[in-house]
Amino acid sequence: MKNFIEILLEEKSKDKTSFILYNQWIYDKALIPQALNSISSIFPHYSLHNVTHSEAIISNIIKIVGQDNLRCFTETDLWLILESAYSHDLGMIVTSDLIKNVIENGEIQNHLVRIQDDPHHDLHEYSLKLTINNNKIEFISNTFSLEKSDIFRYILADYFRSTHGSITTKYLTNPSSIALDTPRTIIPQRLYDILGKVCEAHSKNFQDLFELPYEEDGIDIDVAHPRLIASLLRLGDLLDIDNGRFSKTELKTLYNVPDSTLHHQQKHMSIKHKSINSKKIELIAECEDKYVALITQDWFSWINEEFTNQTLSWNNISPSEYNFNLPTVDKLDVELKGYEKSGLKHGTRFTVDTPKALELLKGANFYETPLKAIRELLQNSIDSTLLRVWEENRESIKDFKDFLEISKNYPISITLSSNNRGITHFQIEDNGAGISKEDLKYMVSAGSSSKNIKKINRIKEMPIWMQPAGYFGIGFQSSFLLSNLVKITTKSLFTNDCLNIEFHNPDSKYKGNIYLKSEISNNKRLKTGSTVTIEIDDSRIFDNLSFKLVDPNLNFNYSFAYFGILEEIRNIAQFSFFPIKVNGEKTERIEFDFVTTSGIEFKYEETKSQCQVLYKNSSTYGFSFKHFKGIINYHAHDSSILNISRKDFRRNSLQVVSKTVNQAFQEYVKLNNNIYLNIVDFIHNDSIYTSLQSILETKVFNLENQSDKISIKEIVANTTIIFLSNTTFKPLKIFRNSNESLTLEYGNIAANNIFLDILIKELGKSHKNISYTAYRTIQEQFMTFWQTEITYSKNPIINNITLKEIINVSQNQFEPNKLIYLPDISRYNNLFIRSSVSDDATIIYGENIAQPYFCILSPLIRVTNNHWIDIDEEKYLSLIEPYLINLTEDFNNLKDSYSQLRNEMLEEIILVNKNRRS
Repeated sequence: MKNFIEILLEEKSKDKTSFILYNQWIYDKALIPQALNSISSIFPHYSLHNVTHSEAIISNIIKIVGQDNLRCFTETDLWLILESAYSHDLGMIVTSDLIKNVIENGEIQNHLVRIQDDPHHDLHEYSLKLTINNNKIEFISNTFSLEKSDIFRYILADYFRSTHGSITTKYLTNPSSIALDTPRTIIPQRLYDILGKVCEAHSKNFQDLFELPYEEDGIDIDVAHPRLIASLLRLGDLLDIDNGRFSKTELKTLYNVPDSTLHHQQKHMSIKHKSINSKKIELIAECEDKYVALITQDWFSWINEEFTNQTLSWNNISPSEYNFNLPTVDKLDVELKGYEKSGLKHGTRFTVDTPKALELLKGANFYETPLKAIRELLQNSIDSTLLRVWEENRESIKDFKDFLEISKNYPISITLSSNNRGITHFQIEDNGAGISKEDLKYMVSAGSSSKNIKKINRIKEMPIWMQPAGYFGIGFQSSFLLSNLVKITTKSLFTNDCLNIEFHNPDSKYKGNIYLKSEISNNKRLKTGSTVTIEIDDSRIFDNLSFKLVDPNLNFNYSFAYFGILEEIRNIAQFSFFPIKVNGEKTERIEFDFVTTSGIEFKYEETKSQCQVLYKNSSTYGFSFKHFKGIINYHAHDSSILNISRKDFRRNSLQVVSKTVNQAFQEYVKLNNNIYLNIVDFIHNDSIYTSLQSILETKVFNLENQSDKISIKEIVANTTIIFLSNTTFKPLKIFRNSNESLTLEYGNIAANNIFLDILIKELGKSHKNISYTAYRTIQEQFMTFWQTEITYSKNPIINNITLKEIINVSQNQFEPNKLIYLPDISRYNNLFIRSSVSDDATIIYGENIAQPYFCILSPLIRVTNNHWIDIDEEKYLSLIEPYLINLTEDFNNLKDSYSQLRNEMLEEIILVNKNRRS
């Protein structure tokens, strides 16, 4: 039976030279289908690529163009449509010569390796049953199996499917290579070459279409339009998506049919509505399987993309005399049974908000380990619960203490279990605000949560110290570090939306798809809040664990990952506002000593080696309150003060953070006469520049074993014996002994050094008899101060000495051999910095700069006695600015001080070197 284009070609070419086109077509129409039948020898698991596929393409082209418009086509164009529809898949005929060539040149071996390296490839599992030995492909098992006869065919088919377009061109140039006995003497070879390029274009990228000529001479006075014909072939091929594309008989010949074959078979069977005409395209699929829905959606997206691209370039594809346009893609719907048919549904995928994505890409190690995803999931629950607590209790929350008390009524429950198959079950259930459909739209685009205006406005109504820590909207997607699937059941506090959601990893075979089920609105059986469930693949986190050793006597029914997750949860739970239970066991929140009205919590812990700074209950870096042994929990500003990683403070926020903490700490110290806290306050207080008398006369400290208080002045005036007892890294404590002597328990830490230096200087003045047990360095300190006149300066630690003394110091007295800091020089006191500076300074100066006192970095660095490195003004000021004692110092004054100090040093260096030479 003849199709419309075939009839049209016969009519238009009758009694013309172009009738040779029709004759050739009649010959090829009978011959090519026989050749196409051999495709199934290598491709039995593929959809049919026989004459039924060819005729379906021709039928689709007729519908797209319309019969009336086709009457305007030239005879050569009509012939190209017919021949290309039948010939475009000839390259899927795989001869023994082709197989031999790709084995001998190693191409098939390379292709096998690529499949083995790609865990998402459809044939990955099959490929692992093969190996390459001396460049030969072998089966790992020597045992005969029916499956083996299929596996190698699958690998060959996958390789040749990707190259069949170019092979088709070769076959059309030389049909005898596949024993296709079709004459090539009547029609010019040039047109067969064009036909080959038209066929090849169906498997290439859209932009490759424009390598084809827009026009080409046909037969006699006829004109061909290869670019148009190739475009129509692509559309006709894509739209052959109807039922019946697979041969059940061919599939029966296979021992083990690949899953991808079954999925694509179901894809074709899912088509429930198909309408193609010259005005519009409509396709509707109803799928029962999520993965089938995914690949169907991908196919529909491909169709839509092709029609869009061609429509936008139509003036460069179709000649004006043909006077027709492509139909509109009106409906391409994929419905998944049991899931929503409208709104946010399957087919929705995770995306990345571009500005945030760019910012993310600038940072490295955003998550140090996959376990940090647990922190993000818990943080999401905490942030959501904060919203609900405020919404339901805003009238009752007057201050931070009210909030902490109310928060006890909003627990978070976690279920954690593991099996012997390497899977850990993790479920977190909160009493938060839940997720609405509107919220979900922002969740799926990483970094776009800041565009959720309704949510942002609710947050702005909250006190700053109560506002959620989450800001960037990227945390949830970190859960895909643990698993390819995250399930959430949720009910929204604000909309009563009740949702069951499945989130798939963008790097999985589901390509980040989201599947949404809606329960009945206002479902009373579902409580407000969210339940997140993940089956964690232990292998993803096994190498990243840092948990403490587990008791070996335990009945070990849990995975190593289980304990790593448990440790991560407990690290978060100890600071969480809301009670967190794991399998029913609650971790109590650390009780802080003091909280300010601005929302800064302090806890003094003498066992800590340094200060731990938290931002809204999570550990951070980049800011440290020097010498304080304990925890500072900072809630005083929103999360804009943090970097994108949320691990450290932005550099430009350090000044305001430092000022806020200093002020809060002074409030804390007023309520606590602990000697150590007073010392820390003294170090951070600007009064250090006025006089030492403030600490000598006004600071009083608790005696550890009595209710008395004592000042340094009293210690010096009334005490004859002081015992110094080394207690390694502990804060200083003062005890009054029975003989009116005092014992100072002394740990070798910076704050103690400062206090003792002040005390020793005072004792040295009055030549007190001192008995001590301490390091030799302390003895040397005492001896030095006893025998030396004390001259006080604004620096409480180092005496004033001249630049000449510094520059003239001999090489063997200075270690390392670089001038790193200068003692106090009063005229340059605006250059004073706190101890410990940036990594940049460490690199430039050659060692870690972390002195227990204030210092001035030198603008010159000694390399040898006669060689100094000069640090330029811009670099020097950029190093010291974030660490200045006086953070409000005018920048121009800093420049002047830098220049004066540098010039004075240069003059002294020149003078010293001159004296040495003489």
